[in-house]
Amino acid sequence: MRENPFRYGPAALGPHFADRVTEIETLVRDLRSRQHVVIISPRRFGKTSLALTARSRLVHGKVLVAYADLFRATTKHRLLEELGTALYRGLASSLERARAGALDLFKALPLAPKLSLSRDGSPSIEFGPLAVQEDQDRALQHLLDLPEQFGRERNRQVVVILDEFQEIVTLDPSLPAMLRATMQTQEHVAYAFLGSKKHLMTRVFTDRNEPLYHSARALPLGPITVSEFAPFIHRTFEASDVLIEESAIARILAITD
Repeated sequence: MRENPFRYGPAALGPHFADRVTEIETLVRDLRSRQHVVIISPRRFGKTSLALTARSRLVHGKVLVAYADLFRATTKHRLLEELGTALYRGLASSLERARAGALDLFKALPLAPKLSLSRDGSPSIEFGPLAVQEDQDRALQHLLDLPEQFGRERNRQVVVILDEFQEIVTLDPSLPAMLRATMQTQEHVAYAFLGSKKHLMTRVFTDRNEPLYHSARALPLGPITVSEFAPFIHRTFEASDVLIEESAIARILAITD
């Protein structure tokens, strides 16, 4: 049996990424210009694939990029670990991670970090429990300060991508205000906020009463256009040596339109 040449489910990267030429160029350009960006669209529209593709291009351009998927940040403790892991992977170089002192990134936190390996072998940061709310907030503030500290000390641009950002708002309504106060003092950092709960994300970034009101440029992400999707389908079939008639491709596009 032939392998299905298309990927559905995990992030579509490399040859599996359909050509969102305008969106990827706009996102990379804005983030390189230190312009904060917010992307709001339903799930399965390719937000994560777009962000990870942008990350690859930014890293190739010597930009430090920290990507955090906040979908699992159901508690503030989990938020600290997800953000800490993203910063460790994105800011510390491979050489620094090979040294025991790499965990000094977190030396100012009121907790001891522990390094472990995820199922895919990538490093993850775990923190001991913090019972006092003030200590959790102080630890979170330190993590939010790290990107600017790194960018300033190394004269490098830093990008922080927060996927499923609405989970932060649901977790603690005061967190957007903390983030806004931090963003206003950072000169080396650009943020990309991704969210799938349209009503919540729209309120956070367009309501005058919200701390993050007009703090990020909106990047619309709708369905992939037929003019982009058709050549992608053709190329994918050709690369897999699977023959398909033009009428079949037309039927596929009709379903996805």
